[in-house]
Amino acid sequence: MENKKGLIIKFGEKSIDSKRMLILFVIIDLLVLPYIRAIHAGAGMIFVALWCLPNIMKRVKEYTWIFAAFVAFSNLNGYLFHYVGTFGVTQAIMVIYGFVLLDFFAEADLEGNGGIIKKLLVLYIILTSAFAALYAMAPEEYFSIRSNWTMSDTQIEFTTMRINRFTSIFSDPNNAGAALTALLAYILVYEDVKPLTLAVICGCTFVCVVLTYSVTALILFISVILFYLLLGSKAVEHKKKRITLFFVVCIAVGVCAEFIFAANADPSANPYIYALQKRIEGNTEDSNLGGRIPRWKELLTTLSIWDCILVGKGVVLDANGKSFQPHNGLLFLLYSYGLPAVYLYLKKFYSFAQKRLIFYLPAIVIFVAVFINVGFSDYRFLTLSTLIIALSKSKCKVLAEKAKKEA
Repeated sequence: MENKKGLIIKFGEKSIDSKRMLILFVIIDLLVLPYIRAIHAGAGMIFVALWCLPNIMKRVKEYTWIFAAFVAFSNLNGYLFHYVGTFGVTQAIMVIYGFVLLDFFAEADLEGNGGIIKKLLVLYIILTSAFAALYAMAPEEYFSIRSNWTMSDTQIEFTTMRINRFTSIFSDPNNAGAALTALLAYILVYEDVKPLTLAVICGCTFVCVVLTYSVTALILFISVILFYLLLGSKAVEHKKKRITLFFVVCIAVGVCAEFIFAANADPSANPYIYALQKRIEGNTEDSNLGGRIPRWKELLTTLSIWDCILVGKGVVLDANGKSFQPHNGLLFLLYSYGLPAVYLYLKKFYSFAQKRLIFYLPAIVIFVAVFINVGFSDYRFLTLSTLIIALSKSKCKVLAEKAKKEA
């Protein structure tokens, strides 16, 4: 925002910075607050829109305007010439909102509010793990409480853990596991936390990821831990994190081994192990990322990329002109909004002021999740991943400025 401080509201001897309160409210909303069902939106979306309006041409950046134009033209193309109606409008609003939200965070004083944001993120992980514990002990009760966060107040009828997986308040368990892993990666790479805090959030994240029974999220989680242990920064604070992480991994392996093989029981008799085993077996038997690769091949071989070299159709349509779910974010952007939209998305979200690979770790997790599971239609994944990207960019900018001064 243009100034570090906004309107100062006084209550006796105390004062509140309105801009700071807006930033924190938007973050709290995207983390935990339910939807406003009457208007089918989160409260943060309304506040970000109100933030844009007073000086919209300056606050909404050039890439966002261009991307929005391609999205609008693509939806118009689909409506006029491909008879898709307004089917893709909701999705279009969500994707554009991701761009605008990133602009909002880019103008916000994230560094100045870094301390309280870090506390909010840690509390969020602990709260999510509490939901995971409830799911493990009383899944019916968990899904009943979770219905307060759904758009239509619908409640999932629990059958088995393999089918009705833990999603936190996300729409999709794969997105939930990947987003929490990206958040852990951000804290590992960029935040200074005490060893005990780090141990707690690693354990909490692990429990949440396992209970999503998402093979992708579990692989991402293990990859983040191994990558950071092997290639993490050599700075003193990072050495402390790596030592803590090493001991946490050793303890976790021991606990898991005891949990699985206690009393020489059959691991498959345990409902948690059985559910994860069946998920892994399903992906192994298919050997195509849960059927994703055939879907990608079908799109790439039956449809011409030249048809969407400039604009798409607002939605992904198959060769018969019917709606198609590609399970790939880049293919979704390509066939829905055109090749330029893919470039704008990559440039907007994955351009950092650092060259070392370790600083891209949170963004890599998010990219993988978007690549194999889209994620743009899951409000919680879209907003949390945008926050993680914004925080990472802010930290990278500070590090770049520090390195420039020291040079």
